[in-house]
Amino acid sequence: MNCKYDFKGQYGIVTGAASGIGKAIASLLARAGAGLALADRDKTGLEAICAELTGAAATEPLAILADVSGRKTSIEWSLRRWPVLIGSIFW
Repeated sequence: MNCKYDFKGQYGIVTGAASGIGKAIASLLARAGAGLALADRDKTGLEAICAELTGAAATEPLAILADVSGRKTSIEWSLRRWPVLIGSIFW
């Protein structure tokens, strides 16, 4: 599948990356050439999506095993470290 977006040279963190919307967004960003840090509290699912996206993303995805349900803390932590933040953290 061709991707109409170009995120080469960009990096992002996706929360909830092991399933659902987070997984779909991570896949789209990987196909668009972004480097990724993927966060989820589901270790098995996180390992699976990282393995699936290795080779598709600009670099090997960084797996972050974390529960980011503490909304304020998660947003502050993420914005200090990453220029792009996408995920179910805001929903």
